Amino acid sequence: FMIIAGIESPALGASEAALSRVKDYIQAGADCILVKSKEEEPAELLEFCQKYSSLENKVPLIVVSVCGQISETQLKQKGVQAVFYPGYLLRSSYKAMSVTAEHILLHEGAREAEKFCAPLKNIFNIITEGK
Repeated sequence: FMIIAGIESPALGASEAALSRVKDYIQAGADCILVKSKEEEPAELLEFCQKYSSLENKVPLIVVSVCGQISETQLKQKGVQAVFYPGYLLRSSYKAMSVTAEHILLHEGAREAEKFCAPLKNIFNIITEGK
């Protein structure tokens, strides 16, 4: 059981207020801090991470990122211990399903769409063997 305290990216703009809130979370017993950033540019997030890493009393820092312009290495250098990528698999599967559906409609059948699909054997292996 873990207590994860979250802070939203709009609050990061008021950096001192955000850090004060984070300190309160830690003092209240949070096991880690989760920062949600919806910004496409990473500057604000990196600034927050840098300031957070300078705190004396801190817990692991986790980032939920939709910013594709920053690497895990860069985040690690700023003191981030984990990164969550929400929605990336769902968004990529939607794109793949749209392409497959387009081919089925265009060719009036699934034969031409087969090249976009995983082999059934792979799916059965996952279901039956967990691999």
